[in-house]
Amino acid sequence: MNLRFYNVLCFAMTLVLTASWLPAKGPKISDPAKVDQDYALQGEYTGMLVEDGEKSKMGAHVIAQGQGKFNINVYEGGLPGDGWTSKKPIQSKSMLKDGQLVFKAEEGTAVLKGKTLTISNPSGTVLGSLTRVVRSSSTLGKKPPKGATVLFDGSNAKGWKNGRLTEDKLLMEGTTSLETFQDHQLHIEFRLPYQ
Repeated sequence: MNLRFYNVLCFAMTLVLTASWLPAKGPKISDPAKVDQDYALQGEYTGMLVEDGEKSKMGAHVIAQGQGKFNINVYEGGLPGDGWTSKKPIQSKSMLKDGQLVFKAEEGTAVLKGKTLTISNPSGTVLGSLTRVVRSSSTLGKKPPKGATVLFDGSNAKGWKNGRLTEDKLLMEGTTSLETFQDHQLHIEFRLPYQ
């Protein structure tokens, strides 16, 4: 039996459980209006690099760790879900200084200033730059199909065991749906806390 299960969670939902996986020392902020200066620098960057006459697409995640500290993951082929070759990303750390971040690794250097991440090889030759992008899923805000079971629509937590809502009607972590399902299609929208 193939039951269709469609779970619509509010895009603004905070998954506090996920925050425990992040090593940041700063506060876990779920309200974008209460972020610090690091928030504007973190995000996804993508673009083309040219080395020895050959073009290659690259992607990067710049990850705020709190108190001006950042990590970076650089992906060959583009961002995950947008060309990444699945090769282990190049990783580095940096501190915010004079409005910019300088990430150094064996493979080269990445300098982030504003919304541009400039990539250089180990000898200092600039290979190109990556620009900050904000991606959205093509299914964001998708309406439930006919016959779907909607477990959460932002109005209450009645369909959840120990379900709790925040003051602004977001479903909190630590809950399980009362209804159970076998084979299903799942649609979930969420926001991870900053840091």
